[in-house]
Amino acid sequence: MVTDFGEKHDRLDVLINTAAVYKSQREMTPDGLEMMFATNHIGPFLLTNLLLDKLKTSAPARVLVVTAPSTTSLDFDNLQGEKRFSSLQAFGVTKMCNLLFTYELSRRLEGTGVTVNAVHPGLVKSGLMKEAPLMMRWLTQLASKTPEKAAASLASLASASEMAGVTGKFFKDGKAIESNQYSHDQVIQRRLWDASVALTKPR
Repeated sequence: MVTDFGEKHDRLDVLINTAAVYKSQREMTPDGLEMMFATNHIGPFLLTNLLLDKLKTSAPARVLVVTAPSTTSLDFDNLQGEKRFSSLQAFGVTKMCNLLFTYELSRRLEGTGVTVNAVHPGLVKSGLMKEAPLMMRWLTQLASKTPEKAAASLASLASASEMAGVTGKFFKDGKAIESNQYSHDQVIQRRLWDASVALTKPR
């Protein structure tokens, strides 16, 4: 996809990483990665890194990472549920990975003209949690906003002039919010980055 995009387009002004999945059971991708970890974290990590040169030459450019205010800590000895698996825990891990990745990438891109921010769209009516327990699905749908409202918030962050130069932040409803202290730990951010690089290197 990256190659195809590069052949067709000279610029990339905005990249929004919004794909996500929730699985009730541990499933593996053809690459041997746990499905939620691969889709929610490794996918955005790899795609963004493959597009960095294009983003830099298009600067000013923006990267938005859609996530949630996770408070789940990472166990690097069980990062993909290899030893113990809980679906909600694993999902929380991926959302924390999104935050750690956002903050680390924003720091690495300082001075390039490429900004990186995380976005919490709130609960959105979608099929994301279709494998969650029935009561959770019901409550989620009851409290969820329409996809159009969530998209409008993303579009504003992607294009608003007042967002120029703003990087390394976490937003909800167009306002900066704080993620927990753990997500700002630069040692953990770098450790996750290194682990992600190792998992995305050609074998």
